Amino acid sequence: MDSFDATRAVVERYAPSLGVDGIAVAVIVTAAIRDLVYSSDDVATRIDELQFTLGTGPCLDAFRSEQTMISMVGTDEGSPWPLFDDAVRALDVGAVFALPVGTEPTVGVLELYRRDAHPWSPVTAARAARCAGELASAVRRDVAGVGDDAADDPLSRASVHVAAGMMAARFRITADEAVVRLRSLAYADGIRVTQLADDIVGRRVELTDALLD
Repeated sequence: MDSFDATRAVVERYAPSLGVDGIAVAVIVTAAIRDLVYSSDDVATRIDELQFTLGTGPCLDAFRSEQTMISMVGTDEGSPWPLFDDAVRALDVGAVFALPVGTEPTVGVLELYRRDAHPWSPVTAARAARCAGELASAVRRDVAGVGDDAADDPLSRASVHVAAGMMAARFRITADEAVVRLRSLAYADGIRVTQLADDIVGRRVELTDALLD
């Protein structure tokens, strides 16, 4: 994403030393309002998309708690995110790491995955924490420089916010309630929430009362 060059530069400088197979960075306002601003590959994008659709996962908890969250998907250990783990396991992912970006306030989350289910070493965990720390200022600089063309970026979830606004107006609900409804509809239909949002904005899905059933 050209408008997030500072974010990309920080990630790409640290990536070789983090021992992971993919990385993503999400800017988060609330659990319902967030955008993916960097992704190294399709799997990293899908992992973030799953959390946005399901409304659960290590990324969201890292944002809320301002603490590192780890999901060892490839093990039998108990997990607070069973729905997320089941979905990610199908992507051949063994572990997902999520670190808060920034403090007071947290501006986003650094998301990383690896194919195997081995935890980080203390040294690697410290490097990831430094990466997240440097990302805070980089993300803030990049966000300040984003223009109206950001909505055209393939990683943007602008269509979700537009569709939520349309649903909120049509059904007299809040925007956050509309996003939650979008997530549940997408999950029930087995599609990405961004795909459903695109169909609503493009008038390929009608806003009928059946959507609230």
